[in-house]
Amino acid sequence: LGQEQEADASAALFNEVRASAGLQHPNIVTVLDYGRVDLKGSLSANRRLAVGTPYLVMEFVPGRSLQSVVGRLRWERMREILVLLLDALAHSHAGGVIHRDLKPGNVLLRQAPLDADWDPASRDVVEQTEHVAVMPVKV
Repeated sequence: LGQEQEADASAALFNEVRASAGLQHPNIVTVLDYGRVDLKGSLSANRRLAVGTPYLVMEFVPGRSLQSVVGRLRWERMREILVLLLDALAHSHAGGVIHRDLKPGNVLLRQAPLDADWDPASRDVVEQTEHVAVMPVKV
């Protein structure tokens, strides 16, 4: 990309992230911070991150992606997941944010809170999850 195109793409990314950061919904991953790597950050990363590199920090969502369980869902559970997903998308759209890369890999099945028996390797992981969490932006 040329410098002007890169600047436009960067501005578009930050506008999208800024809008997404304002969304508060139990089924949308929370944006915690975003910005550009400064000199101090670059040095602390042993210069593996160039100064000016954009970054996005989102909440950690324990669980796995919907992609990892595709084909193993009962219809009833899939319907529950879709209702939660549609609710999150409706909230996002009402806030002026359109998810432009919605796919099973960007839908997270959140581990049910305080569930000591939750096993991420289980074939029944979808039955053990409580919430859907949609990553808010295409990054």
